[in-house]
Amino acid sequence: MQPAAATDVSTQTDGPEFDEATAEVTKTTLFTNKVSKVTVGFTAPEGETVDITVADKTETVTATGDHQDVTVRVGAYFFFGEHYPVDVSASIEGGETVEGTLNEGDGEITLKEPDTDPAPPNLDVSGLSTNSPVTEGETLTVDATVTNNGEEAGTQTVELDVAGGVQDSTEVSLDAGASTDVSLTWTTASGDAGDYTATVSSDNDSETAAVTVNEPVTTGTIAGTVTDAGGSAIEGATVTADGQSTTTAADGSYSLTVEAGDYTVDANADGFNPSSQTVTVNAEETTTADFSLEAQVTDGTVEGTVTDAGGSAIEGATVSAGGQSTTTAADGSYSLTLTEGDYSVEANADGFNPSSQSVTVTAGETTTADFALEAQVTDGTIAGTVTDAGGSAIEGATVSAGGQSTTTAADGSYSLTLTEGDYTVEASADGFQSDSQSVTVTAGETTTADFALDAVVTEGDIAGTVTDADGSAIEGATVTAGGQSTTTAADGSYTLTLEEGDYTVEANADGYVADSQTVTVTAGETTTADFALEAEGPTYQSFTAYTEDGYIDVGTDENAGYGEIPECPNGELQDTANFSSCVKFNASFDQSTGDYTVAPEDFTFPVIDFSSNTLGPVPTNNTASDTITGSLDTSTGESTFNAPIFAELQLGTDGCGIPVNVAGTTGQSGALTGSPADPATFDANGTAEATLVDNELEVPATEGCGILGGTIDDDVGLPAPSGENEVVLELYIEFHEEPLN
Repeated sequence: MQPAAATDVSTQTDGPEFDEATAEVTKTTLFTNKVSKVTVGFTAPEGETVDITVADKTETVTATGDHQDVTVRVGAYFFFGEHYPVDVSASIEGGETVEGTLNEGDGEITLKEPDTDPAPPNLDVSGLSTNSPVTEGETLTVDATVTNNGEEAGTQTVELDVAGGVQDSTEVSLDAGASTDVSLTWTTASGDAGDYTATVSSDNDSETAAVTVNEPVTTGTIAGTVTDAGGSAIEGATVTADGQSTTTAADGSYSLTVEAGDYTVDANADGFNPSSQTVTVNAEETTTADFSLEAQVTDGTVEGTVTDAGGSAIEGATVSAGGQSTTTAADGSYSLTLTEGDYSVEANADGFNPSSQSVTVTAGETTTADFALEAQVTDGTIAGTVTDAGGSAIEGATVSAGGQSTTTAADGSYSLTLTEGDYTVEASADGFQSDSQSVTVTAGETTTADFALDAVVTEGDIAGTVTDADGSAIEGATVTAGGQSTTTAADGSYTLTLEEGDYTVEANADGYVADSQTVTVTAGETTTADFALEAEGPTYQSFTAYTEDGYIDVGTDENAGYGEIPECPNGELQDTANFSSCVKFNASFDQSTGDYTVAPEDFTFPVIDFSSNTLGPVPTNNTASDTITGSLDTSTGESTFNAPIFAELQLGTDGCGIPVNVAGTTGQSGALTGSPADPATFDANGTAEATLVDNELEVPATEGCGILGGTIDDDVGLPAPSGENEVVLELYIEFHEEPLN
């Protein structure tokens, strides 16, 4: 069925066009019969933007090139929508717009009828290209492609419009769908320089391109390379022409742009001779000018010979100038190569004075500089006299410096010849102290160094005081050292003069104990040695010891083998009813060594009772079976007691007893501790008290006791090892200056 004719349909054409377009109400409201949806169908060129508008609603879509349907909602299903009539339009952006009005009952309306006639010729222009830029007087060429996009063959004029007018045109005839390339030109003239827009157009289309016309070029280029004679590039060389200059690159290349004409091109580089050449430069052309520079010759030679004053060649002499140096050959000759200029040439050789002269070195030439060196005077003299402190000459004194030495004459004079320099000069002589001084020896001159030597001091003093223990001076004490002696003054002072060395100094005084000390005597110095002497005490040759109290406990039975020793304070027997005497012994005494001895007959030990569980108290007589020995130190009071004892048991059997050895001490013995005497006591009154103990004696079984022996041994617990027996003796001692009778 054909669509109804549209009401108030209008078409506006400008640019792309629709092939066909229709509009149709596709939905109305249920109750009010208003327009709810409108569908617009159309065909438009592919890619074009199309706006579909129904009433005040617009939908925008992209054309596919085929027929498309676009539905626009303008109301709801039931009540809301647009009242008839409804305006509808379809627009191609930048192109055709078609419009129409939908009235109630119209159904589908046609906005544009399909074009059934063939499209007329339509020549499109595309693909512009140019030879821009061109120079005034040259021809600008613009190429383009012309295509007939119509459905019929046709002929049109294609024109080139530039610089305000049509410069060229051509007739183009094309069948439908055919294309061809056209080339249009513009011959420029003087004054046409500038930037333009070139437009190529047909009746249907046009395309533009930017083009430029330049003023005529009047310059050309000078280019080339600068190398050395060996072909190596010279970087940084300066190339100039007509006031313009440039420097070469690392590869030696350069380029100068100049007005067309004739030029002299100069090339310069440090260390090379300059070079130039004449060239003709044409506009817009490059003229080549290569340079090969010769290295500059800037060096010259200084040569000659170095001899001594007699004309003999000096080999190995050093010749220097301009920071360079060389040494002479065996014939004294030398040669130095230097950059041209003025120099001071100097010649030096060991043992000769240096010499110099000024020369001018010319490039490529040889300058002669001969030297005749004078031998150096390097020695000087040190001279003077050596005397004693009183000014008297010392003959035979030794004076030395710099590894050399000499001896003085009878008048004390000396002389040394030395190489110039600084020296320490030393003078020495037997019996005198050495002396030294620093001097500077100058070549060819005499330096004076006199010495006055002091006699050698080899002795020193020992000095001090001799006092008693309280610090009171002892007058007349004798002090000896090194075979010399002196006596102290009233204030106890003394002085001894001795050769330096180590000495033992001894001080003696009547009534005092001698004392000594070791000192070192240094020459010229005083060493102090003070003495505080102790007063002498009495010299004892014997003593008598009494046991003031004590006991003897032997055996392992705690209730047997115990005997009390009679009490004898200060040697006085207290219990005369039970004891006949005190335990007493008289000893011969050597005070210097502390040793003493007691003969058996000088040992007195009364009969004492030993307890026995079976036999009751057993009377026992203790006697010394040999000499008793011991020691007593009068400076500390410590003493020992070594007594071989036979304890005879008086049981009616002769020889029945126990042999023991008591080793008493005032120190530690097993579990017992003794007590030494107080030396101050017997120094003051000749008496002392001490306690001797023995807890380490071993007591054997009885011997010579017959059948009673076993009973006693069992009863007492014999034999008894060390630690089971004890002896404690509290002694009262009286010292005697006389020996035993």
